[in-house]
Amino acid sequence: MTDLGSGSVRREGRSVTQLSGLTARRIAKERTQVDVDPRFGKASKKKLMKARAEASGVQSADLLDPPPRYEIWIAARTKSDGKMTSESARVIVDKIISKDIQTNS
Repeated sequence: MTDLGSGSVRREGRSVTQLSGLTARRIAKERTQVDVDPRFGKASKKKLMKARAEASGVQSADLLDPPPRYEIWIAARTKSDGKMTSESARVIVDKIISKDIQTNS
């Protein structure tokens, strides 16, 4: 019977589990933080606050109040091309915007 090298031979060096741990640490070092919600691909609350701070001319987003819930709701239902995810979402957004205009007037 010939040995094809598939037997249990003790090998020197690192085991497979140690290599995967090293690879995971290397990959973790290379990862960058992304301010996009991974479930929807939309800007996170932090990114929305930063955009509002830049628009209002404030140096730090921490000085602003958080965005209203309806703005976050609208942003979550807006596709990257600017369209709403569904017709019912568009109808609700129209109602929200008209209500917001009435209260601010």
